Amino acid sequence: MAREELKWQNIDADDLPAAVKKSFDAMVEAEATFKADLEKLLKDEGHMPEDKFLVMSRKGKRLGVAFASGSNLTLGTLVGASDSPQRFY
Repeated sequence: MAREELKWQNIDADDLPAAVKKSFDAMVEAEATFKADLEKLLKDEGHMPEDKFLVMSRKGKRLGVAFASGSNLTLGTLVGASDSPQRFY
């Protein structure tokens, strides 16, 4: 079976039709709110050092997190509701 090569394109959100742009803007705002809420939760529960910032990667219901400051990364995984409890390392 032949492998299909993905060809990524960058799309400027301002070039999207109005209805799609509205959804895009809502997604960006929701992501920012979620990230701020998660960062606050992790700091309040002592999982995240105060002097670092949060880097996230999502695939389905799984969320990968890293705490970064400069070139130093501390990796962790926060898993979805249907998976095992959260773990950090």
